[in-house]
This record gives sequence, C-alpha cells and structure tokens, in this order.
Amino acid sequence: MTADREVARPTLHDVSRRTGLSVYSVSRALKGEKGVSEETRARVQAVAREVGYVANGLARSLKGNSSRTIGILAGGTANQYYATLIGAFDQALRDANYHSILADTMAGGSYGPERESRLVSALLEQRVAAIVVTYALAPDNLRLITEWNIPLIFVDCIPPKRYARYPAVACDNEQASRQVADHFAAHGYRRWAFVGYPKRWSSRLPRERGFVEAAARHGAAVDVIEAGNDPVTPYQAVSRYLAGHPAGTVDAIYCANTPLLQGTLCAIREDGRGVGTDLGVIAFDEFDWATLLQPSITVVDQHIEDIGRDAAARLLAELADGPEAAAGTGARLISPTLIVRQSCGCDITLAGGSGAAPAGT
Repeated sequence: MTADREVARPTLHDVSRRTGLSVYSVSRALKGEKGVSEETRARVQAVAREVGYVANGLARSLKGNSSRTIGILAGGTANQYYATLIGAFDQALRDANYHSILADTMAGGSYGPERESRLVSALLEQRVAAIVVTYALAPDNLRLITEWNIPLIFVDCIPPKRYARYPAVACDNEQASRQVADHFAAHGYRRWAFVGYPKRWSSRLPRERGFVEAAARHGAAVDVIEAGNDPVTPYQAVSRYLAGHPAGTVDAIYCANTPLLQGTLCAIREDGRGVGTDLGVIAFDEFDWATLLQPSITVVDQHIEDIGRDAAARLLAELADGPEAAAGTGARLISPTLIVRQSCGCDITLAGGSGAAPAGT
C-alpha cells in the first residue's frame, strides 16, 4: 500500500480533452465563476468527477505542504463516541507532529451523499497525508480516495472486501452482542428488542447479528426496532413499539449506541415502565453519566480510546514506512467488556460502579 504513492493524477487538461472545452473554460466552470452556463458547469463537474480530477486548493492558497495533516470522515459527531475516539487519535497524532481535520457528513442530523462528496473532494484538494474513514462511504467516494493512492485506515468499521488490504481497527461487535445476550438470558429474559441505527454504519449489522444469533441459542425472541442515529427517532420508534407490546410481552431492550439509549429511556419513562424492574436495558458504549442515572446503566465498553490510539499507531507506521508498516494491513478487533450495573435488575454496589451477577443467580 505504501509503494508508488506518486501516481499520475488527473489534470485540467484531462477534463478539457473529455469535454472539448478550453482549459480556461473548464477552470472557470469548476471555480464557480460567472459567465458559465449551468448546463456547461454541470457537464464539466460530472466529467471531472468521472476522471477523478480534484483541484489543488493548497497550491492556490499558498498554504504550504499538507503532509502533516490527516483528514477524518465522521458520521455524526453529536455522538460522544466520536469525541472520545478522535480525542485519543488526535493526541497520538500530535505526539508525532501531525494534526487532524474533521469532516462530519452528518451535520444537521441526517446523512447527505452530496455533502459527503463535497467533503471528500475538499480533503483531496487540501492534499491530506492520509484519510480516516469511520463509516461505510459511498462506493464512488471510496474509489476516488483509493485512486489518488492516499493512505487510508478504517476505524470503527470493516472495509468492503475489495479494500480488505487496508488496515482497520474496530470493536469486536459480534462478541459484544453475545455478551449482552448472555446477560439477558442469565436474568431469564426471553422476549428482547434491539434498537438499531441505520445500516449505512457498518458496525450495525454485526451488533445485530451477534445478538440475534445468541438469542436463538438461548431460546429467546428478538424484535428489531429501526431508528436513526439520534435521540429523537428511537424515542418515536420505541414509543410506538411499547404501545403495541403491553407490560410482560417484552422484558429487555438492547440499544446499539448512546443516542439510541437516550431516546429509548425517554420512551420507557413516558410509558410508565421501570428500567431494571419491568424492562432490562443495556446500551453499547460506556459514557460519563451512566452511573449517575437511577438505575445506573449496564453498558458495553468497546474501549474507544484504545481503538483511537491503536488506529493512530498503525497509520503513523504506514506514513513513516516503518518496520511495522508491512504488518499494518487487515482488520484488528478490540475485545469489549460488559460493565454490569443496575439497569437489568442486577443487585450491585454503586460505589464500585459495576459488579456483577444478576440478582438471584
């Protein structure tokens, strides 16, 4: 992956030849200058994207060499997960005299393919030294990055098969969900619900798959509740679900991340059921205020800081072409830990923050 990075990259002349327009006209169209028809501008932009041309904004603005800059493509920085992950990742970069810039494709609360394309182009235009991908990018954008031969690492997601040669660091999501299922089963719960974010985030499917497969092993049934990646949509979806499932017909809910937990807890409270009594609840990701809630929340700790530091170390080795770089390909899965508190009905001591067996077992 490190060899032959200086590839022949598409130029304005390539776009000019494909469109039949002069280099001057192509340049004006791509810069958004006046005097270019919308039809011509759209055609030039389409051809530029097709051939993989990206303007060198760094040269235009005379900002200098960008070789110490790492671009991070994130999907929803409102989730505390990203703050913790990027904090650990960025600290490791600063220690090596690199810095990062963050591009959030979920600004405004919803994913937009056009926004993602603009952000990818902006990172390429700035000639970043490497790019970190934290969710499943649109195939065209992923192809564009790799065609530019820019070092790439997948964090919190596993790359598509054709990109399996690139390094990746993520939680072992299936193992985590099996731990959740085993804990629900130890309580004697048999009717469970899984609250999931959209499948665009590649961590969704292994979290659901591990949970559903373990449920079958325990003789439990699982209802899947679809939501967005925010607190509002799970609140609405879980409220509808509980309205159709009276007390006693569902006994445990597994939330695939913290925003989903927030919406779910609001729905449960409005429905009048008790967490840890009427319903066992477990969420993915440890968070600072988990022990402050009543009852305290049992969580899967995926060791986010470890993921960030490990990803930074692998990427820095790749950039330095160090001895570890040759072993830097492939996925590395971090083993999660189930932190048991009170939200499933466990009898624990709050001072310890965890402890562990279900009451009565």
